[in-house]
Amino acid sequence: MKLSAEYSLKDGIYTIQSKLGTGGFGTTYQATRNLPDGQEEIVAIKIGREELSDNERSKIEEKFQDEAQRINQFNHNHIVKFIEYFYEPTINRPCLVMEYIEGETLQKLTQAGNGIPEEQAIKYIRQVANALEAMHEVNLIHRDVNHRNIMV
Repeated sequence: MKLSAEYSLKDGIYTIQSKLGTGGFGTTYQATRNLPDGQEEIVAIKIGREELSDNERSKIEEKFQDEAQRINQFNHNHIVKFIEYFYEPTINRPCLVMEYIEGETLQKLTQAGNGIPEEQAIKYIRQVANALEAMHEVNLIHRDVNHRNIMV
């Protein structure tokens, strides 16, 4: 089942708005989250891949739960904030909800071919290094640091 804009998850708490990107384990969407006070907030939801065998699905669920646990350990300016993990029975897939980071990936920023000024590159490198240092202090390794996963 392809998810399209306005698809609701978790009994209407989340509504898909648009696709942000696809990775090895699933697709990330921009969505709105309906808060108990009637307000809405923009979030990112990573949803596990659809075309999986039962064995693969089990492994993906474990990876999503592991990622949720790892992200939830941090309150760092340069690490995305965890909101919640849930399994969505209407699509039979795991979902990982995180804060939505406004901006673009480092990949998109550098795709134009113009590069980025050295001072800006140094700033980004320091921010990534600070986030990785925080992770390493609790014996965690990112395992997928690349220009597609760095928001600027």
